Amino acid sequence: MTAQNIVDPEEIRQINADFSSSIDDLGEIYTLLQKTTESDSVEIFFFNQKEAVFFDKVKGSKIETKYLDENSFMGHVYTTQKASVSQNIAKSPRFNTAIDNPFKINIEAQIVIPVVFDGKVEGMIRCSRKEQPYTQRTLEIIKRIMNSFKDIFLHERHHMDMEMQRHPFSLETVEVYKAIKEVKKIYQHLLVHTQNPEIEKLLKEGGTTIDSVFQYLNPNMDNVSRVKQQLRQFKKNENDNTFLKVLIADDVSMNVKILNSMLSHDSQISEIQAAYDGNQTLEMLERTCAANDRIDVLFLDHHMPGKLGLEIAEILKSDSRCNTVIVSITNDPDAIKNHMNLYDYHLSKPFSKAAIETIVNKIKDDRMKQAIA
Repeated sequence: MTAQNIVDPEEIRQINADFSSSIDDLGEIYTLLQKTTESDSVEIFFFNQKEAVFFDKVKGSKIETKYLDENSFMGHVYTTQKASVSQNIAKSPRFNTAIDNPFKINIEAQIVIPVVFDGKVEGMIRCSRKEQPYTQRTLEIIKRIMNSFKDIFLHERHHMDMEMQRHPFSLETVEVYKAIKEVKKIYQHLLVHTQNPEIEKLLKEGGTTIDSVFQYLNPNMDNVSRVKQQLRQFKKNENDNTFLKVLIADDVSMNVKILNSMLSHDSQISEIQAAYDGNQTLEMLERTCAANDRIDVLFLDHHMPGKLGLEIAEILKSDSRCNTVIVSITNDPDAIKNHMNLYDYHLSKPFSKAAIETIVNKIKDDRMKQAIA
């Protein structure tokens, strides 16, 4: 090995330490992988055993295991369970565009690393370079940090196990969830084929209720929200004020989860935080203000321990530094009627996805007009 290819053990220790400290942040893991492997493109494929598919959470690409055979570079790695590198992937006899380069980007070299547990491939990491082959030094670094790669998938497996222990779902709940899912399909089918405006209106109203129940019963809600939060953190631009930062304040954790899930679909929401009592809400708002950061939208419940939503709204409206839009999320008619001046919008419970989208879109439109003015 030449002097320029020698890898300093201290450098390896630092790389492993960086991966370990970033294990909770999927976006940071992608960035570290790209930097460490000196790659132009990085993909992390997690395995979904139920659907027999490998999927990348950031890029959204999926590869079914039935297509992974010796007729593709990635398939070869999957079947042999051994890492492989090609310095000229397009000329590899196993190169298959649909599997090995689905986005059809200009790449020259590619590395595919399988992550194996108990004799089964639980994940794969694919790194690609556009113009130059991988150096021996880079290949040596990759070889020495394989355990860090494994930790990414071990952490994911552990997190999912912990979520299931904290929020176990009965078989009855899962069956109801599946039934509601089928009912949603029926509603969608009827909406497509009806020609009666009154029936269409009734179907839309019923569909909104069904959608809310569907969100309540989703057994995977916690994991879905967590992944989407990581993707938002990965994609967002901290200095871009067109992205919204949201705080949900409600002492009922299920309400927080549902609202989080419904808001997660909006790509212009870069951050969603939660508070479960009035004091915690006020502390988070004050801390954000002190750090010259911002919370753009506050979904605020009225009846919470510590401080009422009304008290928090009064404090925010009296603070000239605060420009937070306050959305009331209470069904208390007196709280709404007597204090309309404290709230910018009202969202009733149970939450409706359509109502949430209407409010958020109005907030985004107002921000855009302010920016132009």
